[in-house]
Amino acid sequence: MDIGEQPGHSNRPFVTIVTPLYDSERFVPGLLRNVARQSLADWEHLVVDDQSSDGGPALVRVHAERDPRCRLLTMQRRGGPGAARDRALSEARGRWVAFLDADDRWLPDKLERQVAFMRDGGIGFSYHDYRFMSADGTRVGAIVRGPDRLTFAGLHRHRGVGCSTVMVDRERSPDLAFSRVKAARASDFVAWREVIRAGVEGRRLPEDLARYRVGTRSFSSNKLWATTSMWQVFLDQGRTPTPLAAAWWAEYAGKAALLHLRSNPCLPLLSRTHDESTLE
Repeated sequence: MDIGEQPGHSNRPFVTIVTPLYDSERFVPGLLRNVARQSLADWEHLVVDDQSSDGGPALVRVHAERDPRCRLLTMQRRGGPGAARDRALSEARGRWVAFLDADDRWLPDKLERQVAFMRDGGIGFSYHDYRFMSADGTRVGAIVRGPDRLTFAGLHRHRGVGCSTVMVDRERSPDLAFSRVKAARASDFVAWREVIRAGVEGRRLPEDLARYRVGTRSFSSNKLWATTSMWQVFLDQGRTPTPLAAAWWAEYAGKAALLHLRSNPCLPLLSRTHDESTLE
C-alpha cells in the first residue's frame, strides 16, 4: 500500500486497532461501540484476552460473530499488556496501527483525523491531545498536550504521550514491540524509545481526540508508582549516564506531578462536568 492509497482499496484493513483485555468486562460493550462508531470504517480490531477471569472475552466473541472486522486473540498464559500488544502486532495486517485500552475512549473522528495527519505529513509516529475522565464519565480534566516533536531526550523529559493516542506506521517501524521490559507501565515508553532510536521521531497532532478513564482512588497512587518505577528504565541498562538519567527523571517526575494537578478529573475545583456518554 503506498501512502496515497485510500481506505477500502486493498484486501487488507487500512488501520489495525490493538486492545489488551484483562478482567474488563464492564468496559467491553462501550469499547466495542466506541470503535464501531469511528468515521473511518476500514479497520480491524484485535482484542487480546490476557487470561481474563470474567465474561469480557465472551462479549468480544459474540460481537466478532456480527462484525468480522473484530477478532479475539487469546494469550496462552498471562503476559501483561505489553505481551498482549505484541501478540496483536504479530497478526496485524494494517499499515497504520493504533492502540486503545479497554477502558479508554476515542472521539468518533480520531482515526480519520490521525491517518490524514500522518499521510499528509509523511509522518511515521504520531500522538494527539487527550483528557482524563472520571470513572463514571461525568467529569473531565484539562487537555493534556505532549511536545510538538518527540525526540529521544524529549521522551525522557516530557509527559503527555498516552498510549491510546499513538499511531505508528508499520512500514517505518517494522520492529515495533512492547515486551522488552518486565515493568508493565514502562512497556509503551520503551516501545516509543526504540522507535525513535530507529530514526522515527514522534509528531503531535494538536487535537483533543481521546479520553483516559481513571478511578477516584487510584489516580494519585498510579501516577506516583509509574513515575518511581521509571528510574531503572531511564538508566537504560547503562546506556544513559547516571547524572543525565537523574536529571531527566527529576524533570519527568516534576512534570508528572504538575500533570496530575491540572488534569485530574477527580478534583472538583480543577475539572468540569462533562457528559461523555456519547463515546460509549
